[in-house]
This record gives sequence, C-alpha cells and structure tokens, in this order.
Amino acid sequence: MIKAFLSSLLLLLLACAPSLADDWCIGKDAVPADDGTYRFSYQSWIRARANAFMYGRCIEVLDPTEKLRNHWEGVLPEAIARKGRPTVGGQGFVDKVNENRTATLHYGNSDSKIDAAYFAHKGEPSRAASEAKDPSFRKTIEDAIKETGGFLLESIYSFSTQLVASDDESTLDIDASFSSKFDGTTFNYVLDYTLNAPSPKYAETTLTVRFDGEALDQLNRISEKRWIMAPGKGQLSFTAAATAANQADFVDYDISLVDQDGRSIATLPISYLLPAAN
Repeated sequence: MIKAFLSSLLLLLLACAPSLADDWCIGKDAVPADDGTYRFSYQSWIRARANAFMYGRCIEVLDPTEKLRNHWEGVLPEAIARKGRPTVGGQGFVDKVNENRTATLHYGNSDSKIDAAYFAHKGEPSRAASEAKDPSFRKTIEDAIKETGGFLLESIYSFSTQLVASDDESTLDIDASFSSKFDGTTFNYVLDYTLNAPSPKYAETTLTVRFDGEALDQLNRISEKRWIMAPGKGQLSFTAAATAANQADFVDYDISLVDQDGRSIATLPISYLLPAAN
C-alpha cells in the first residue's frame, strides 16, 4: 500500500513539474544588484524534490528596470529577464552534496558583469569539460526504486531569449521541463514545454532539441528521431529498456535549443538517468 502511494505521488510530481517555476524566485536569499542603470536580484537554493534534490537559480528585475539581458555563465542560459518573467532554472541531483561557487554574471546591453555566488552540487562539471557520468549512484537509485517503485530526475527552465539580437520582436518565451523516470525496467524521457513568440512575425518559429556530449548522444540514438518544439504547449517523449534491472547511471550535461537556421539560441544544463553501462 505504501509503495503504491509513493509511486502515485512520484507520478503526480512529474505531472506538476513545470509549475515549479511559479515560485522559483522566493526572495529569501536574493542578492540585490544596482549599478545606477540596472536593478535586479539573483539567488540560488536547494530543495528536496521527488527522490532527488533540485538546485535552483533565478535572476529577477527590480523596479524601475523593465528588461535585463543576462547570462550567468554555466548556471543559467543566456536570456532576457522582464517584469513578471524572471530567468529561472535548475537541475536535480541524486544527493545533496553542495559547495559555494562563483560564476560571472553578464547583464545589460553594455555587457557589465559581476561575480555571482551560488549553491552548486559538487558533481556539477565545468561546461568546458566533458559530461559527468557517475555510476556511483546506482545503489542509491536501486534502493529508491525498490522502496517507491521509481526514480525521477528533473531539469526545469523558464526564460526568454531573442532569435535575432538586434530585433526586439524576435523574443521567444520558453518554459521547459526535461525529466527521466526509471521504474526498474523502463526509462521514460519527457520534455514538457511551452514555446511562445509574442510578435506575430515569429509566431510560427520552431526549435530543434539537440543532445550534446557523448552520453547524451546515446539518447539521440535511443529516440531515433529529431525532437522539434512547435509553437504553443507540447510534449516530446520516448522510452528505453534497462540493460539490467534497477540499474541506472546518473549523467549531468547540456541540451541545446537550435533555430531553423541551425544556430543554438540556448544551452540548458540538465541531469538525467541513462541505462547502466557495463
């Protein structure tokens, strides 16, 4: 009975994943920044989420600033924060082993920058390095599957970006939740998204999802199809069979969102489960 309840709770959390962005910028540990031209805040936090721990980050504009170009290197995608639409994102990790790091946060039209501190998982790789594929979590994942019936990892983002740097009308609003769930025999990969272009000029814009890195490329081979994000709300998904019962590897790296001209407009750090390698 308990296992069935926990399994149902896990499915409910997965279904509700995109709504997490609604309370992402909670303000408790926000660090204000004001250079006389731009006012904004940035913050990071860690929360228990399903079986794992979510490491979340946020950049939010403050009055009187209406819009802010921003790029927190290796932490959040290059984006535009607006009033009521902050730049937010986060990754799930199997355990809570964090450390304090700093990364350059670029902001504004003149590319001003500051060193911004954030909570990082010790396993987060440098984005200049290859992806981190860690088999040491197999026992943790296996134990959770036996106890709850599944293991869930999520990476969630909500941000705005421009297709053409010089064209404000080319703004795209993107919400994306990438999850991998493993029940001991089958891996389910799901990308829930909303893609919206406020200007009718770009209303028909589509994006291709590209898995980067050696391990992520394995997902390309598993899916056997290109992932295309169409305008509006959508869901892309595929499954993979386990190589051994209850065995999975944890991987941390990036996906890229690519426009119709082949240009990457956003890079999203993600975490996910992969069938265990021998």
